[in-house]
Amino acid sequence: MSQLYDGERQRLRSGARASAGMPPPRRKSPRNGGSGRGRASGRTRGSYDRRRRRSRGRGRLLMLLGVVVLIVVLAVVGKVLRSGGKTQTQPVTTPTSGVTLTAGRTRAQIGKLLQQQGVKGSYVKATVSSALLDPIAYGAPKDTPTLEGFLWPGNYVLRRPWTISELVSDQLQAFKRNFAAVSTKYAQARGLTPYDVVIIASLIQGEALLPGDFGKVASVVYNRLHLGMYLGLDSTVAYATGNYGDLTAKDLASGSAWNTINHKGLPPTPIDNPGAAAIEAAATPPTTGYLYFINKVCGNGRLLFTASYARFLVWSGRWQRALRKAEKDGGSAEFCTAAKSGTTTQKPASGKPAGKSS
Repeated sequence: MSQLYDGERQRLRSGARASAGMPPPRRKSPRNGGSGRGRASGRTRGSYDRRRRRSRGRGRLLMLLGVVVLIVVLAVVGKVLRSGGKTQTQPVTTPTSGVTLTAGRTRAQIGKLLQQQGVKGSYVKATVSSALLDPIAYGAPKDTPTLEGFLWPGNYVLRRPWTISELVSDQLQAFKRNFAAVSTKYAQARGLTPYDVVIIASLIQGEALLPGDFGKVASVVYNRLHLGMYLGLDSTVAYATGNYGDLTAKDLASGSAWNTINHKGLPPTPIDNPGAAAIEAAATPPTTGYLYFINKVCGNGRLLFTASYARFLVWSGRWQRALRKAEKDGGSAEFCTAAKSGTTTQKPASGKPAGKSS
């Protein structure tokens, strides 16, 4: 009955439309064995299924990546915990080589030391001049022959294989940095140049073994220069002759301009390469009346200072007798403590002459 009723109702609607002059509703004919509505519905469902499959694939991929990241994070955390909470990295090491240059060495002495250590090249030739430092800028004469005095002592660590030119470059730059902090007003007020300060510092380094004597030696140099006296320093004779042992009468009579026993004033150039303490003493010496100094017998490097020439002569006689006795006994007039203990005495590393007097 329901179907008849529905059919009757449909006919009534059709009749109503016809009586109104309206065409009956057009029925959609099915294509490809199905209604148009059913066909459209089939296409939408297929696209939806494909999108679901793609979405599921992406979800699985993201889940896999998440698992991998989690594993990596857990591994890193575990490594940190095992190392005590500190990450450890392997440092990149660069092969290096070190060389120690003590204050008071000459260019020739440094060159010999480098040769003994197997360094190739000539240090003496490499220290004649450099574009990094011009001695004229410090008041040196235009004909200054070498860079003696400007080769800063110290401990140098260089990357292997290193060259002599690299060492010289580091020394000159170190000198410029350190000397820039030194005031030379005291010397300049007395007609001296910064280069003269370096020369005086080299004399101090060549004469005194103990830093406590540096200032006193500086005062002697300034006092003698002021009075027009010969400096009379054995260290300058040693530099002029190359004899850093016991000076002979021939050495003392050398006509070299560096021999301050026979030439007044400062030597033409520094006689070694001084350190910071000697340069500071040369730049700002204490005020004293000292004109003479000599090694103290058994003083282990200590010097005696006086303004009295008569007292100096007494000390000088005592020193000469000690030298003769030491030569006879095979000991040392200066380092008696070491000699008495039976140990071998050694000259200072800077190669200072065995007997010094002014």
